This record gives sequence, structure tokens and C-alpha cells, in this order.
Amino acid sequence: MTELQEAIYLYAREHLFPRFEAPNYETLSQARREAERLGKELRALGEEPGKCGRRLWTQLETQAAFEQEAVFLAGLSIGLELGELR
Repeated sequence: MTELQEAIYLYAREHLFPRFEAPNYETLSQARREAERLGKELRALGEEPGKCGRRLWTQLETQAAFEQEAVFLAGLSIGLELGELR
């Protein structure tokens, strides 16, 4: 992302994303709690399953972050295109 896109993204992340996450807050909270529970179960199985679970979690978080950024950039692009249609 460019510096401008990064600044807009950080603003949106802080001020706008919570509004759009709110309708799904309970589902998101349940999913996080379940993920934490499953992580504890994996760690209880031993060192190797625990490490594998942590690596999986990291990869899923990375994937989600890039997907979120891509959706943001797509929305920004649509907004810019609509602005040019005026």
C-alpha cells in the first residue's frame, strides 16, 4: 500500500471497522473463544501438537490480515471510481 492508503487504512481500522464488525460481534467472540479452547487442547496433547497449532494460528491470522487489506483496497478503489463518475 502507498503511504496515503496506509494512513486511510489505519484511520478506517480505528474508526470505521468497529461499526461494521458490530453486527457480527457475538459470532466473532464465540469463534475467538473456541479457537483459544482448541489451542489449549492442542497444547495439552504435547509440545509438537502445540507448536503446530501455534503455526496454524499464525498462518490463519496472516491470511485474514491480507484478505482484510485486500477488501479495504477494493472498497477504496470502488469509492474512487464512483467519485470519477460524477
